[in-house]
Amino acid sequence: MSNVRHSMKLKSFVIILKMGCIRMKQKRVFLLAGPPASGKSTWVRNNMTVGSEWISRDNIRFSIIKDDEDYFAHEDEVFDTFIAYINQTLENPNIDTIFIDATHLNRKSRNKTLFRVHKENIDELNCVCFTAPLNTCIARNELREGRAKVPKTAIENMFRACVAPTANEGFDHIYAVDANGIIKEVNV
Repeated sequence: MSNVRHSMKLKSFVIILKMGCIRMKQKRVFLLAGPPASGKSTWVRNNMTVGSEWISRDNIRFSIIKDDEDYFAHEDEVFDTFIAYINQTLENPNIDTIFIDATHLNRKSRNKTLFRVHKENIDELNCVCFTAPLNTCIARNELREGRAKVPKTAIENMFRACVAPTANEGFDHIYAVDANGIIKEVNV
């Protein structure tokens, strides 16, 4: 009987946790936005701390596709895995800061991610927009090797497709990071 009562109390506590009534740590999410080679991954590596998690769509992609497969060969699986990992991380009580690393070039691509993320688990949603000029992105990309290197025309097309994030997308804060990694908050 004692074990049954203990089990019921534990289940009640888990339900309370899932309902969000008790939160161990506040969740701050940084959704990164910018063309390839604009400094997103480097910026995350320089800002990781204990209690933070970096979720890179490219890292997930390269763990799924084979060497002889096209970059977009398993796009649905990559995206579903990306979203699942974000949502799992949002539920992890030991993680308080999450960096979501993908190009997120425009409102539509940001919404595609944010629509599937469990926003009820986010206390602060931030967008970090990378503003390195096109020539800097192309020069940085030339230093990359293998699959990490993006075709120049793809970078040019993605650069032209960039649309700055706005507060009406639901962000609490929007930051801009320049080519030197200097961050400033953008008035929203």
